[in-house]
Amino acid sequence: MAAKRGLALPRRLFQRAPTPVAPRASSAATATPIRALSNAARGSRSDGFYVSKRAVKTTLLAGAAITGAYLYLDRENADRKEIRFLLERSQLSLERGEIEQSMKEQQKAFELLKTKFPEDKSKIAMAIAIGAAFEKTEHFATAVPFYREALEFLSLEPRIVYREDLRIMVLDRLGQCFKNAGDMEAAENHFKQAIDAYDQLKGKLSLSADAANEPSVLSKLDEDVLNVFLHYTVLLTTLQRPDDAARARQRLSSIARSSPQLRGQVAKIQRQVIDYIALEGIREQRKLQQLKGDEGSDFV
Repeated sequence: MAAKRGLALPRRLFQRAPTPVAPRASSAATATPIRALSNAARGSRSDGFYVSKRAVKTTLLAGAAITGAYLYLDRENADRKEIRFLLERSQLSLERGEIEQSMKEQQKAFELLKTKFPEDKSKIAMAIAIGAAFEKTEHFATAVPFYREALEFLSLEPRIVYREDLRIMVLDRLGQCFKNAGDMEAAENHFKQAIDAYDQLKGKLSLSADAANEPSVLSKLDEDVLNVFLHYTVLLTTLQRPDDAARARQRLSSIARSSPQLRGQVAKIQRQVIDYIALEGIREQRKLQQLKGDEGSDFV
């Protein structure tokens, strides 16, 4: 399926969603789905610097396949086999275009995973995948509890940089869900939490001798927080707070300049911010026109 490109900067990691196939090899047990799920959570609309427009079905297929691969083990007990069976059924339902049925099966797998394997950190990936599935279909209020569960499970991830990067990404998605649902105060609160998490982590890393050992992870951290600032800037612009929006844009540019991977693209990033804000303005105008049209309709 061809992908329509949205706003996109070159990126080094996971440039395309993984091919959605059922897990077969034992090496799947060692796969880490977090990066791809991060992409999937931004899925089917132009929603940041590193996003492609993809069909809902393709995004959800990838999420189901990745989650299934994460749970695969050479020697599975009955409960884990049941989880994998439900995920495979979920994937088959998606292939048939039965999205609602697929999501029900994925949620059954999630409930079984939480009950039988409470210390399994793959709960994080599955909660994000289900939240993303609902967000893609514009069920924003339904997506929120799953993203919140993902936040609750983050303590299962022992690696601090990975854990806090996930926190930033999930808080960003929550902010976008609340914005799209019309709760601007909650949206701003979650964007601020994501920014605070980034600042606290960067402060800790500045004191750590190990920080230079994971350049790819740190690069992703900067990429993800740029999306937070982008979404926050759009929110502040929508709320007609130009001074706050200008400060958020200035911080965004500052982070890009300080990132070894992004500092050469600052001008391009700034142009994309302008373009993205303009696109959001057009979307808001269309929403207002639709509302006015509905109010003026003779149909009840």
